Amino acid sequence: MAQKINKAFSILGIIKRNSIYMDESSFTLLYKSMVRQYLEYANSLWCPYKQGDIKELEKNEKRATKLVINLKKDSI
Repeated sequence: MAQKINKAFSILGIIKRNSIYMDESSFTLLYKSMVRQYLEYANSLWCPYKQGDIKELEKNEKRATKLVINLKKDSI
């Protein structure tokens, strides 16, 4: 499970480095197609029961949410 979360973080980092060139809808499309596939792959991610796993998943989602907020601020 940790490998899947780390892979999702690395892909999210690639998207972050290139987010200067995209708008909110492009970011959302990339996140849904490239990052969420790693997070939704394992059955344990659908129903995590370990607190550590839940926190790692939420950390990834929080990081993506911060990127979307930054995209909105840059476009204003």
